[in-house]
Amino acid sequence: MKISETKFWIKKAQRHDQDAFTELVQLYIKDMYRTAIAILMNEEDAADALQDTILTCWEKLYTLKKPGFFKTWMTRMLINHCYDIRRKNVQ
Repeated sequence: MKISETKFWIKKAQRHDQDAFTELVQLYIKDMYRTAIAILMNEEDAADALQDTILTCWEKLYTLKKPGFFKTWMTRMLINHCYDIRRKNVQ
């Protein structure tokens, strides 16, 4: 998918288009999963982190200022969720 297409889907998603958001998630889900597994080394925890991240992204999509940084923004949220899970597992 080209950058202009991605920005188009992001703009639609920011207008609460669920299909556009789903399209974006499908575009990046494999990269997100690899990141979560690398941090958590556990499939169940990685799945939880992905689910939490997708929900948080949907709820906070209005805070994304530059659509070109969507993947970076989403990945940062995923990493934060992964570290939260790691902290909970240590306690």
